[in-house]
Amino acid sequence: MVWKYDTGLFAYTSGCLVVIEDLHSGTQKHLMGHTEEISTLAVQHDGLILASASGPSDTVASQICLWNLQDGVCKKVLSYHDHEIVCLRMPVTTDSLCQLVITGSVLW
Repeated sequence: MVWKYDTGLFAYTSGCLVVIEDLHSGTQKHLMGHTEEISTLAVQHDGLILASASGPSDTVASQICLWNLQDGVCKKVLSYHDHEIVCLRMPVTTDSLCQLVITGSVLW
């Protein structure tokens, strides 16, 4: 779950689905793109990009989807890890895309 009190952005997951709520307007969007259950979310400090991560399956490595929250479109899918991604963090600076914690660490 992520919440940005200043913009009213509230995001949470339900299985393979990301639910985006605008608490100011009361509207809701559903972001679909994962094939496995989503384990964690992170939002960029400006609230424009959301990262969601799901675990691996027998045929697909763990996935990180990068969503443009203005149009609800997945702009990029990062797929590399054989293990569950347990934590994502979007940095305040632009020196890295996102940081994640898994059993074997990789930093993008």
